[in-house]
Amino acid sequence: MEKKFKILIIEDDEGIQESLKVLLGDKYSLKTAGLGNDGLSDLKAFNPNLVLLDLILPDTDGLSVLKRIRTSDENLPVIMITAYKSIKNTKKALELGVTDFIYKPFNRNELTSIIEKVLFKTGLPNEGQDTYIDFTKFDISSIITQNPAMLKVFREINHISKTDS
Repeated sequence: MEKKFKILIIEDDEGIQESLKVLLGDKYSLKTAGLGNDGLSDLKAFNPNLVLLDLILPDTDGLSVLKRIRTSDENLPVIMITAYKSIKNTKKALELGVTDFIYKPFNRNELTSIIEKVLFKTGLPNEGQDTYIDFTKFDISSIITQNPAMLKVFREINHISKTDS
């Protein structure tokens, strides 16, 4: 039996959950959670290769969930899904190690392209082996995105990194 990548979707909007199931369900093994705390509970049991995480959740915010994900697994790819474009949230999510952002309403092709690129970097799912890349050698040039807002942030980070303190 072919092993599929596992994606945990932490998203409270049932319509978006259903859209993601239709879009991704044939290719990936999916688990959905409508609350941040439920998603965190599912994290260990489901052992996903990727998390799609909403920024705004009824019980907590996505940044808090991301922070807790990072305490248990610093290498797990997390793509933040949000309708709210905020430099503050983007900066905080980058500091916490988010892999990429996708903005609602999302473009199906852009989302599937980002997911495929992220999962391609992690390798094939294989029980008993670490399926993640080593992010300790990770630099900003390794982040895959076509999002204009993210590209602007990366250009600013690149510019700032070249200045003295």
